[in-house]
Amino acid sequence: MDEPNLRRRRQRQPSPPPANPHNDEQPDSIIPILTVIAAICIILFYLNYKPNNPTLSITDIKIPTFIGSSSGSTVALSVSFFGFVANPTRSVFSYSSSSANLFYSGQLVGSMVIPGRRVASGMENVMEVTVNVNSIPVTEVGYTRSMFGLRMGKPTMELELMIKLVGKTTVFGYFNRHVECYAECVVSVVISDGTLHHIDCYYD
Repeated sequence: MDEPNLRRRRQRQPSPPPANPHNDEQPDSIIPILTVIAAICIILFYLNYKPNNPTLSITDIKIPTFIGSSSGSTVALSVSFFGFVANPTRSVFSYSSSSANLFYSGQLVGSMVIPGRRVASGMENVMEVTVNVNSIPVTEVGYTRSMFGLRMGKPTMELELMIKLVGKTTVFGYFNRHVECYAECVVSVVISDGTLHHIDCYYD
């Protein structure tokens, strides 16, 4: 084959397509978009499943039984409290068995087990527990307020009720989050007749 024909064939061969200058820029432009999308997903997830803790509230306290000695030096009583556990989260809150502890003068004088339960999302569970206290000596005495300070008030004893629930919430059935809720109530009881004088409750 002569040299002129070879030159013609070489000239007819298609040249390779020019490189696209935008191909190298595409990865750099996609990264910010993916970052924005990921941030939006995280924000939406937090708004829907933000860690709101369940709450424990005491609505009422009663003294169904109160027996005092004639001298007022010892008492035996039972303390009943009523409340509820509220679950504002979007997942189930389950707590294990706990206890309600009653203290007097810094000493544990009574305890009662609170059975573990499950609280559905957005629901409340009613709680009713009675703590019985055997005969204990009255070592610390307070007094009710008297009008204008003209006379001494009635003698009282101050009890502390402490409750702690330990449990967990689950998200999508895979992720567990440890949760604790507390309630502490100070109960003042008139020693002569066992009537409630004052109640203060604190929550955490």
